[in-house]
Amino acid sequence: MAVIGKLRDKMGILLVVFIGFALFAFILGELLTSQNSFLFGGNKTDNSLAVIAGEKVSPEEFGARVKEAEENYKEQSKQPELDQNAQDIVRENVWNEFLREKVYRQQLDKLGLTVSDAELADMCYGNNIDPEVKRAFTDPKTGAFDKATIINYIKNLDNLPNDPDKKAKKQWVNYEDQLVKNRTTEKYNDLIKGGMFVTTEEVKADFYDKGRTMDARVVKLMYNSIVDSTIAVTDAELNEYYNSHQYKYKAPEATRGIRFVTFDVMPSADDRKAVIDDINKLFTQFQTSTNDSLLAAINSDEPYNDAYRIKGSFTPALDSVVFSRPIGTSIGPFEENGSLRLAKITGTKSMYDSVQVRHILLKIDNPADSAKVKARADSVINVIKGGMDFGILAMQLSDDPGSKEKMGDLGYVTPEVNFVPEFKEAVFNGKLREIQLVKSQFGYHITQITDQKNLSNRVKVAEIVRNILPSNKTNEMVFQRANAFAGSNQTLEEFEAACKKENLPMRPADNIKINDKNIGGLGPAARELVTWAFNPETKKGNVSRPTKIESRYVVAALAAIADKGIMPLENVKPQVEAEVRKDKKALQLIEKMKGAANIDALAQKLGVPADTVRGASFGSPYLPGIGMEPTVSGSIPALKANQVSAPIKGQNGVYVMMPFQVNEPTATPADFKPNKMQMMQMLGQRAFESFNALKEKANVVDNRVKYY
Repeated sequence: MAVIGKLRDKMGILLVVFIGFALFAFILGELLTSQNSFLFGGNKTDNSLAVIAGEKVSPEEFGARVKEAEENYKEQSKQPELDQNAQDIVRENVWNEFLREKVYRQQLDKLGLTVSDAELADMCYGNNIDPEVKRAFTDPKTGAFDKATIINYIKNLDNLPNDPDKKAKKQWVNYEDQLVKNRTTEKYNDLIKGGMFVTTEEVKADFYDKGRTMDARVVKLMYNSIVDSTIAVTDAELNEYYNSHQYKYKAPEATRGIRFVTFDVMPSADDRKAVIDDINKLFTQFQTSTNDSLLAAINSDEPYNDAYRIKGSFTPALDSVVFSRPIGTSIGPFEENGSLRLAKITGTKSMYDSVQVRHILLKIDNPADSAKVKARADSVINVIKGGMDFGILAMQLSDDPGSKEKMGDLGYVTPEVNFVPEFKEAVFNGKLREIQLVKSQFGYHITQITDQKNLSNRVKVAEIVRNILPSNKTNEMVFQRANAFAGSNQTLEEFEAACKKENLPMRPADNIKINDKNIGGLGPAARELVTWAFNPETKKGNVSRPTKIESRYVVAALAAIADKGIMPLENVKPQVEAEVRKDKKALQLIEKMKGAANIDALAQKLGVPADTVRGASFGSPYLPGIGMEPTVSGSIPALKANQVSAPIKGQNGVYVMMPFQVNEPTATPADFKPNKMQMMQMLGQRAFESFNALKEKANVVDNRVKYY
């Protein structure tokens, strides 16, 4: 027994040592294999939002710029919050600005291109004011621009009223910064334009090429005259064409292709029955209720509408009955637009469709001053009744900045207008020209109705609307079905086979880009699916877990991965196959058409008409009467009058041409300077393409998908 006890003690120690060694080995293994190991120089994970020309952009740097842009957008649009669409627009604009700034920055620094303080001052209020500055400080009423207005504005930026946070100054500094960026970019593009030149001989050649036209007889055989299925294409031919034409298949950015199915979450029979039972109980309460508005407000899925409404403003089923039934009539339940509805007529009234009203607002800044403000309002009313002009007093006394400049006029308003209840009651129940005093949360209003239009009957109806929606149980059942489908089909092949077997419509979505929010057929809420498709751990053929998008679950399979650069053959195989087939058709057609000495004889031999083309020019890729054929047009300078050409392979077919009239330019200019200037301007416009070239060179890595 003593021996067994000693062994038990020793085994306890050995067990502790063994467990400790196992834990140490596990931790060491993690340290050795992890990219974040301090043994390999710290955190190797790239958490940058982007890499532009080798420079990393942190999510914090980008996020700060986005936040600033969002605040500017809110201020300009007078919106307290931005919806998702506005956020996406702002974020994309910031990204494009960021990209231009980073791409150009290195080039500008290399060349030493800057804007001096004196140059900036000249752009803002000097002799060469920037057009944007002029536009911002031009009086919209008179169209006049005064330089002194800018100077005075800049001088007083630190002392502007109602601007304790110096927002205006910050905005001006940002504005100046943008002016500097734009000017330095202009300088860069001007340098490029300065390096472009057109010689006089080039101008003359261009003039004669565009001015020399040709009338010709043409025989053509189109590629679609040969059935595709008769042209066999081998893998070797595909590879050969692809390898020699890879420039055609260069993708400017990465894309993904998916195949997906949807499982719609629709109300079940039990869901519908539950709503019907509920609405029937409410109908009984509605019939005996003495507080219809409260009952409707508490139980309806739509906000309670307390307004008296005109004919045509109700749903069709209600509109046809509420104007012919007495107060207290209950209507329903009835189904309309996926909802069950109840209604009760609670009032009728003759009201004007619109009234014109003006007012003078006297604000109450302190509740203790209410009596003083009322006394002041009473004295103003007495002055008006004594003959003083209402509009003049409104301009002098009213605390409503929106209407005081219009002599207090609020224009024509309808009963649906969003006025405070007290004011609304006075406006639509008052008499024409009557002066009224109304107290609201804003203060005392002195009101006068100046016009009333279209007296009509209106009805107030309390409505209870219950939407027929899927229950949590139904939602869970659909999710389980989608989850089982995803779990049972883990490859693209299994996914496609299951769709066919279960008769599920499988839909494609190709050319998805990394920052897309919208996938065709799924709407703008598909961002989560895009993120999944671009996750580095998602491999081709993988199947997603169910993703809830609005009222459906979506399961997708990743069908194609195309990274930035040359797309793999498998991704462009249909296009390559079409080109190879077209080349093989061209060879067959050329063989039929070559060796012709007479254009009419060739047409007769082929059994096709000989067309006449007039005014064909080397300067245009368009052949009159035929269409876009740049290769054929490019052959024009080499053609001779009354000689039959060799077959020319075009975009849509093979052509044989015989010019019968060559038209030289009617008049040669004595001076080619205007022509040269025009060509220089056209060439100079290409300087603005520098950004795309620099962006290509910058090897932009866009990781926004990890954060947005």
